[in-house]
Amino acid sequence: MNKIYSNNYAYKIRNLFKIRPNLYVTPPKKNKSVSDFFYWSNIKDFQTQFALMNIGSHILPNLKQKDNIEIYIYNYDGKFLKKLNFVLDDLQSIKINFSKYNLNGFGSFFVFHKLDNLDYLSDNNIFVTERGYVGYKNKYSVWNYMHGNHNAAYLDDSNTIKSLMPTSFFFNEYIPQTRFDDVNEFKLIFNNVNNFPIPFKIELYGIDNELIDILSYKCNYLNTLEIKVVKKDKLIKFVKIKSKLLFCRPVIFKYQLNDFDIYHG
Repeated sequence: MNKIYSNNYAYKIRNLFKIRPNLYVTPPKKNKSVSDFFYWSNIKDFQTQFALMNIGSHILPNLKQKDNIEIYIYNYDGKFLKKLNFVLDDLQSIKINFSKYNLNGFGSFFVFHKLDNLDYLSDNNIFVTERGYVGYKNKYSVWNYMHGNHNAAYLDDSNTIKSLMPTSFFFNEYIPQTRFDDVNEFKLIFNNVNNFPIPFKIELYGIDNELIDILSYKCNYLNTLEIKVVKKDKLIKFVKIKSKLLFCRPVIFKYQLNDFDIYHG
């Protein structure tokens, strides 16, 4: 009976109607590679780099094997830009700087791992997930690192990227665990791995918890959306996000003079 209520089809129905919903679903096969849909930006003096490592060395340290890695990079409008391939030896790690690959603007990317030997993981119902560290800097700052935000998608047998981010028929509320009244300007960054548009609303609240404004947006398939909020008459204390994603946690970018903070709330 538990299997009836816990397979992916049952999860989808439960999530649509918000009946004991799951924040993520799992790949149909345990030997599939899962990745976040990481944010990148190379605009003017802003840079992005990714800390890439042989993930098998960490999850299966007694099994020496190569890690075959594929990185799929998209621009803000969901256009596929580039695929990067790497093969890392046991314990090997490298840094991928996006500025070295003629990538300009901003968008999102996936990182999928294919280890030589996945039998142990499959036998124990485990899948490989890339939620590693992305670094960001401008000409004034040191590198600021942020780890992955979601189990966003997996790569199937035909090398098609499939979403693991469930949605519902209803709007869901999410309040980032942070305050914004210490800055005059910040950005909320969203992307979408589902093959249909995701609508959402952002409610801005002031110091006295009063509703100041409501912003409405739509994020299309594989798009990345930067929403800049600038203080006008009143400081923003917190935001409330309403979306049909069950877990709509954004990347947050806060401007602080010549420096910045970037994290997920």
